[in-house]
Amino acid sequence: MLLMLAWQARGYIGLEMVNVFPRNSAHGLSAVAGVYLPSMAQHSYDQGHWWLVNVRT
Repeated sequence: MLLMLAWQARGYIGLEMVNVFPRNSAHGLSAVAGVYLPSMAQHSYDQGHWWLVNVRT
């Protein structure tokens, strides 16, 4: 499993998680599976999402 962080000076931050399964090709499946979780770089209160912070805590 690979975890990679990405960000821009102004914009978004995110986390990419990638799994590599080299033997999948023998079964006709993709060897790489990944997902990217983007997030706004600004504070969540500034975006009006205060309710999400309250739900998570």
